[in-house]
Amino acid sequence: MNIGMLWFDNDKNTNIPAKLERAVKYYREKYKQEPDICYLNPQMVSASGKTLSKKSNGKDKQLTIGAIEVHQNPMVLPNHFWIGISTGQSSQAG
Repeated sequence: MNIGMLWFDNDKNTNIPAKLERAVKYYREKYKQEPDICYLNPQMVSASGKTLSKKSNGKDKQLTIGAIEVHQNPMVLPNHFWIGISTGQSSQAG
């Protein structure tokens, strides 16, 4: 993903999948496109009770929430979701 939307959600009473769904809903309404990838801070993934293990080629094993591939990225601040469309996917609005 080269371009995406950064979403902030620090609601302590809501789980990661519900927060991500709110972000995806907003993304759909604003950009008229379906996001398919999200980057989260590793602390958020750990706090959700899910872990990402490594594949033999060194890349993150995919964790999916709904139709969204979720990846860890320490450059994304906690409580932030960087969502968008995978590189190689069409970026044209339908």
